[in-house]
Amino acid sequence: MQKVSIILAALGLALGAGIVVHERNSKPSPAKALSLRERDELSEMKKDVGALRGELRATVAQTQLVDRAMQRVNSVREAEPSQAVEEPVEPSSPEEDRARSEAAVMRIAQSFQAEVADRQWSSKVEAEIRAALKDDLIKLNAKSVECRSETCRLELDGNEPGAQIKGLPMIANRLGATLPSTMGHEESDGRGGTHMVLYLYRDGS
Repeated sequence: MQKVSIILAALGLALGAGIVVHERNSKPSPAKALSLRERDELSEMKKDVGALRGELRATVAQTQLVDRAMQRVNSVREAEPSQAVEEPVEPSSPEEDRARSEAAVMRIAQSFQAEVADRQWSSKVEAEIRAALKDDLIKLNAKSVECRSETCRLELDGNEPGAQIKGLPMIANRLGATLPSTMGHEESDGRGGTHMVLYLYRDGS
C-alpha cells in the first residue's frame, strides 16, 4: 500500500506539471512558440506519466490478487472443524481403585472355579509352590495350595502380615517363569479374622 501511495503522489505531481505546462502554452502568445527543448521535455513528461500509470495498474492488480488469496485462506480456516479439546482425566478415588481390584479378583476366582483340573500340570506346580514357600528367604505358611489347569489358589496364614509383606513379592518373582501373573486379596476366615488369598496364573487365564 505504501508503494501505491508513492506512485499516486508521483502521478499527481506529473499530471500537475503537465497541466501547468498546458496552461502556459494555452495562453495566447502569438509571438512566441514552444522551443525544441520545451517540446522534448513535454514529450518525456508524457512518457513518464504513461509509465507511472502502467506501474500503478500493475501494483493495484497485484494488491487485488493478494486480497483474494487472503480471503480464500480465511474461508478455508473457517470451514475447518475445530479440534476438540480433550478434557483432563480426573484421578480415580481409592474407593474406585478398590472396587476395580475386587472385580478383577472376582473374575479370576470365577475362572479358577470353572477350570478343569490338569492333574499332571497341577501336581507339578503345587510341588513347586510348596518348595518356594519353604525357602529361607520367603518362609510363608500356606493353609492350602490348589492348582487346576491355568491357575493356582493359595490361602496364607492370616497371622503373618509382616512376613507376607516381605514374602509375597519374592514368591511372585520365584514362580514368575511358571505363573507370571499374580493377584491377591483378603478374605474373611469365618472366625472374625481375615487371611490372604493369592491367585497365580498363566498368561492364558
